[in-house]
Amino acid sequence: MVAEKYTKTGFARRGRRPSPRRFWHSREGSATIEFVLWIPFFVVLLGILTDSATLYLRQNEMWNVSRDATRLIATGQLDETQALSYAQSNLRFAGTLHYDISANDPSSTAKWVEIKVNIGDASVFGFFAAIANNDLTARAVMRQEPL
Repeated sequence: MVAEKYTKTGFARRGRRPSPRRFWHSREGSATIEFVLWIPFFVVLLGILTDSATLYLRQNEMWNVSRDATRLIATGQLDETQALSYAQSNLRFAGTLHYDISANDPSSTAKWVEIKVNIGDASVFGFFAAIANNDLTARAVMRQEPL
């Protein structure tokens, strides 16, 4: 009689019946199962990192534009309405996002420009919009320089 030769999974090579005991104790495919169990965690982690980086990029851009517009108001190169249009035109993502841009009244000695955007609108996947329904804000304040 020919001895049966089984693979690691317990199935006979010549089409014979599988051995249930060998099949259940086989270690083949265990790395695949671990990968399938861990992949959702890494996908969520990648999404959170992407949202964090995107929000940091957008807020950094808002700070720079707000600071530049405030500096132009403080030095007398632009008035408040011109500074608002300057800020709107210099925001890179102005076509895709709705920014709220405001400036102080012209009679004040402290000049400021504030730019706001909703966190849910600014993020890619919206992880932080689910946690906090706030605005991402950048505000620069400078004193009026003597003319």
